[in-house]
Amino acid sequence: MTSILTANRGCILTLQELAESNDHNQDEDKRGTKHSVSQSKLVGYSYKSSKTKFVKSTDQELNIAANQVITCRNVEDFISGTIQTCLLVEVHRDSNHHKSSSKLRDGETGGFNEYQVLFLQDGSKIRESGSFSCTSLLSQWSVWLLNGPTICWEDSGKLFIAKATCDDPSVYIVEHLPQHLWSLGTRFKWCTATKEHLLFIATSQSKCSTSSTHWFDDSDSERWITLRCPRFDIKNGEIINEFSAIPHPYARIVMSISISTIYADQAATSCKSVLPLPTDAVVLAATTQGQLLSFNGGRIQMVCDLPFRDPCEIVVVYRCDGEDLVVVKSKSGSVCAVGRTSFQVI
Repeated sequence: MTSILTANRGCILTLQELAESNDHNQDEDKRGTKHSVSQSKLVGYSYKSSKTKFVKSTDQELNIAANQVITCRNVEDFISGTIQTCLLVEVHRDSNHHKSSSKLRDGETGGFNEYQVLFLQDGSKIRESGSFSCTSLLSQWSVWLLNGPTICWEDSGKLFIAKATCDDPSVYIVEHLPQHLWSLGTRFKWCTATKEHLLFIATSQSKCSTSSTHWFDDSDSERWITLRCPRFDIKNGEIINEFSAIPHPYARIVMSISISTIYADQAATSCKSVLPLPTDAVVLAATTQGQLLSFNGGRIQMVCDLPFRDPCEIVVVYRCDGEDLVVVKSKSGSVCAVGRTSFQVI
């Protein structure tokens, strides 16, 4: 089985499960708890224009003490300041409460499921960043693995956030956005993290005021909004503006968006109104109509027909030896690549 998609040094990384975990293949963590060891292979594929296809470029076997790998991304490690490949794995699931190094807030009780955040070093070495427990079964929900590392996921209408504490980077806490932010019929489409802030782009069906002069109308149509929270003070999050880079009528059909990292970092740290986007900012959006759209200044610039109607993620692959690629993943597991300049499926 092949899963997990991220971009690294011009390649697409996939994780291929080599064998099912079993009782004869176990490892022991620092607390003496035995976990099944997941045998996987991390495979990188590079696109060769001359052959008009992807070819295998890297191949590394991994032994991870985990039940399941949830997701994999390249993120900034805020401790070292370097970009590293990061994995979120499920390591324990039991009917009894299991105590981990995480702390839960806002009235949440200890969770059944334990997760570890790991860094991949030198292609095959694993280093643990931290762990946390929660009641959510993350394999069933959309999960964002962000800089920090920071983990965000939606469960039962709430957006949960797991991140390291400011005192001990190996101790993770689990919180959720305050009610005045998630009780608006909110659907989160995109998020990013800096050392100081978290920035979210979402849609809402409810009338809501913002810190600017914008107000939602009285209709129940979905509207784009932008939320920002201090990374270590989630309760003081706020709606900072409407999101005008994509027209509001597209809010119902857009499933995933992608914004340049440079803009995202500036937006997350700015104390002023950061929207609308700079005129040169390009926003990519994948829709339930089977299309990939490119927006600039709130207007569609390019359209590409996708081979599926259930897109769930957009990954941009920056290449030094040819055209950059936009890779779109579907919920059903299909993947397609689009040339960023030609804006056609390759």
